[in-house]
Amino acid sequence: MIPKIYYQIQFEILEENYDIAVALLSTYPITGIEEGLDELTVTLIHGIKPEDVSADMIAVLENVGIKATIKGIHDIVEQNWEKQWEESLQPIKVTDDIWITPSWKKDEVHGKYVIIIDPKMSFGTGYHPTTRMVCRMVEESVTPQSQWLDVGTGTGVLAILAVKAGASSCLGFDIDEWSIENAKENVTINNVETKVAIIQHDVAAFPYENYHGIAANLYRNLLLPALPSFFKALSLHNGILIVSGILVYDAEEIIMEAEKQGFTLNEKLTEGEWCAIRFSLRI
Repeated sequence: MIPKIYYQIQFEILEENYDIAVALLSTYPITGIEEGLDELTVTLIHGIKPEDVSADMIAVLENVGIKATIKGIHDIVEQNWEKQWEESLQPIKVTDDIWITPSWKKDEVHGKYVIIIDPKMSFGTGYHPTTRMVCRMVEESVTPQSQWLDVGTGTGVLAILAVKAGASSCLGFDIDEWSIENAKENVTINNVETKVAIIQHDVAAFPYENYHGIAANLYRNLLLPALPSFFKALSLHNGILIVSGILVYDAEEIIMEAEKQGFTLNEKLTEGEWCAIRFSLRI
């Protein structure tokens, strides 16, 4: 049997634009997207060649203000992707109490909060510093019977953690259809369907209501315009805002803008070039 040939396109794209870029590129006939440092590598489905889609991909990205250039094009021979993917994922110890693990490794870990995440292309496996840092803050911030909002839910990991840590409910949303499908599957395998709802929505257009806490794992360009809506949604309960997905050199700008909106800085965590920030409301 002749092995199938797949093509990969490497795009040079700033990390701050990953959320939107991944959402747009996911609408094309692809099998996956890998993240690097200011780089996204797209693997096309069998039978699709780079010249069929590359120019259109660039045009779509540039249409929303994302500068993208092609760094390289490669062909790869078909492999057992599922087996390789499963072998590469291991349980992650986030804190003494929090473990994030794929379902096929769940019997190997024991903790107060064991969160089973079977990722597809969604963000939030526990391997990225932003997910680990925001998990620590959510664990410390959730109070019994509180209501939370998970903005940019990805795999649903933060929504699942929130209710396991004591929240009565958590609504998670994401613009990416692939993420919504994956998050719903993870909610089911964690047996929290009665407390976690997952919907598809845009950050800017979402009808924010009243919450005790908001976790937003977003890049700067999505986070800054949403701060006024976050403040309003937290005002009734004097709630907590936890933001991540932030590069360290953007942190001061975000803190300054949040303080203008009425937030007070409580804590900032840094890991590598990423940080997470927790705010309360200034009263």
